[in-house]
Amino acid sequence: MPRLMQAGGGGRSNGHGHNQPGAASVRRQQGERERVRMPQYERPSYPLTDDAQRELSNMSQRADARTYEKHLEKSLRLLSDSVFPINEVLETNKHRLQEMETRRVAKASETEEEAEKSAIQMRWETLIEKMEGKVEERTREIEKMVREVVDYKVEVLDVDAAMAATVGKTERRLEAYKAEKERIVAENAQRKRMRERREAERRTNGGAEQDEEDSKQNEEEDELEEPEEDAGQKGITPIRAFKEARHEQRDEYDKVSAYDRYAKDNDYIGFRKTLHDAQHPFEEMTVPSARHWFNQHGEPINIIPGRDSGKGENGVNYEEEDEDEDLVVAKEVRDYRCPLSMTALQDPLTSNKCPHSFEKKAAQDYLRQNRGSATCPVSGCSQLLRMTDLFEDTLLKRKIEKAKRIAQQEDEDNDENDDDDDESPPGSNP
Repeated sequence: MPRLMQAGGGGRSNGHGHNQPGAASVRRQQGERERVRMPQYERPSYPLTDDAQRELSNMSQRADARTYEKHLEKSLRLLSDSVFPINEVLETNKHRLQEMETRRVAKASETEEEAEKSAIQMRWETLIEKMEGKVEERTREIEKMVREVVDYKVEVLDVDAAMAATVGKTERRLEAYKAEKERIVAENAQRKRMRERREAERRTNGGAEQDEEDSKQNEEEDELEEPEEDAGQKGITPIRAFKEARHEQRDEYDKVSAYDRYAKDNDYIGFRKTLHDAQHPFEEMTVPSARHWFNQHGEPINIIPGRDSGKGENGVNYEEEDEDEDLVVAKEVRDYRCPLSMTALQDPLTSNKCPHSFEKKAAQDYLRQNRGSATCPVSGCSQLLRMTDLFEDTLLKRKIEKAKRIAQQEDEDNDENDDDDDESPPGSNP
């Protein structure tokens, strides 16, 4: 019975009526004291393992960024494709309305009587006025979206650059840490060997004075502690370094003017050219200078002809430019023939190294005959071309089709019968 009570009490008598704690209780109390004495948790200086470091390094080499770039390229293409038809239909309808007015005025001149506008012409005027408002609104929305996509495209490139910089910085810090740790480990091993040798000598020679001298020397040669990060590097984890790099990139990008952001970007330039081409379907006109695409406040201008003109990035009105300069809008004369086959371009490829274009099959045959690379065949051009330097020029293809329409229209006799006019302009959705 006493033994059962002793077991249940968890202790044993010390002969004075008091129980002494058992081994389990002692261990539990020691564990509690040890938990109390544990220091506060500190984040590891270098929490990434070697495998994690390699994984971080591989992140900057993955194809995710290229996937985003492809999506952005597709978005830009769809935006350009959407802005072209709405503006071309509007300008075509306005052109037909102008033809109606021309015929009305000519008829009045012949009869020497005032010719009133027909009901059809008046209906066209009303519907085209509504179309103008809708097309302008949609065009401005699309132009804004194009600038946003250009910003996203720059952001993808910046993220790649920030990731690469973070990986490089992390790897350099890790290598420096490992080198310092190896140096300290080697020095500690050297100090340990020296102490062991002195202790062996002391045991051989003996003597209290020698013990006191060795003890003092051993204290001076305590092992070095593990290396710490430099004071300026403490707490800078890879994630924090990446965020700081992105913050610097955003600050720099915010300082860039609208002209430098967009007017020098090939995708935005292509969009403005496509828009300009759609707004002039019956004449070949060069695109206004990029200096007149944004005003001094960074706002886009000259998007709608005659509606939002103003002073450009250089503070000069478009109309005030010297007529002798290339910036003035003038009729564009271009030979739409392939310099290789000397036939009319049907499926044009344009070089991104020079401004020359070629028929697709002719360019493929030319480069194949020259083992994949050759000098541009245009006289005076020395650029070395490969198939990867040529892109399908959809804008040029549209210009070629427009030139055909203009030529066809000039060959055909204009129908002067008002009764042949449609009741509503195409695309007006009456």
